[in-house]
Amino acid sequence: MLSRYFDLLEFIDQNDETLIDFIPSPSENKNVKILREALLCIESVSLALQTGNVKMWEVRAQFDAILVKKPDLRRYMGATGSIVANPDFEAACV
Repeated sequence: MLSRYFDLLEFIDQNDETLIDFIPSPSENKNVKILREALLCIESVSLALQTGNVKMWEVRAQFDAILVKKPDLRRYMGATGSIVANPDFEAACV
């Protein structure tokens, strides 16, 4: 959806009085672009998790690959992160 927004942005009249309150400013657009890049980084992992035939070790490997690029997510997605109910169990399974 964010990619579609940026595709259409060049065709939106920035001076249209009916739209001006709804169009993000250039600095807001910059922040949205940064967010879009971050989301694209984890999109493939999110799609893989939705397939249903993914193994636990594959999930851990994909999360670890994301953590190489985004180490600040470690407290959420790391082996001892907040989404891990039982780190010892996960370590034994993986």
